[in-house]
Amino acid sequence: MAEPTALRQRILLVEDEAALLVFYRKVLEEAGFHVRAARSGPEALAAFTEFSPDLVLLDLMLLGDMDGFDVLTALRARSPVRIIILTGQSGDARVVRGLNLGADNYLAKPISGAQLVARVRAQVRRTPGGNLAPDRSRRLFCYGDLVIDLGRSQMLLRGRRVVLGDVERRLLERLLQTPGRLVGYAELMEAGWGVIQPNIHREEIHQVLNMAYRLRRKLRQAEGREVLETVTSAGLVIAAPDEVRD
Repeated sequence: MAEPTALRQRILLVEDEAALLVFYRKVLEEAGFHVRAARSGPEALAAFTEFSPDLVLLDLMLLGDMDGFDVLTALRARSPVRIIILTGQSGDARVVRGLNLGADNYLAKPISGAQLVARVRAQVRRTPGGNLAPDRSRRLFCYGDLVIDLGRSQMLLRGRRVVLGDVERRLLERLLQTPGRLVGYAELMEAGWGVIQPNIHREEIHQVLNMAYRLRRKLRQAEGREVLETVTSAGLVIAAPDEVRD
């Protein structure tokens, strides 16, 4: 028996190609999601306000005055909702631009139904209330004047609060499981975005490095100490904390 609509995760699907919209919607609804569809930027923003989705699937190549990048920018200014961008471009420039604008993940067309459902499930499992919602313990990791509080998704630098985004928190949580040791790109993609794939491509590496850049800026100490290190073509390493407190 299908779950009641109120208990099903809500997906906002933004796609201007009618055939693809029908296909994606059918696949997602058969997988148990509650789907609202939009075919233009203005329609997507209106639906977002009314529907309050748990996740947005957003085609970048929308026709009209608002393309997918415009919609992505507008949505990210309003909400931390998870956004998966859809692109038919073979190059990575559009993907990197979308990730830099705040997308959580991407899918390159053509997309199979199984691939679409798997990627969506991996993302919604990591939303608040999902099966893999993070443990909100009060474990604190101290680096001199910097305190990382994973339980509250924040850092304190000499008493000043620095907020962590969801992906930043998940990456930090994974890195702090093994401080001082390399965590490869495949593990970081799984921890941060729920993407499980043994072969990591240039787009995924760019995605991790972009988030690492944002994290490094937040982690950098006033005295110039680097907490997060990038190992070229391999992954990331976080320094061992000076102290760990519960």
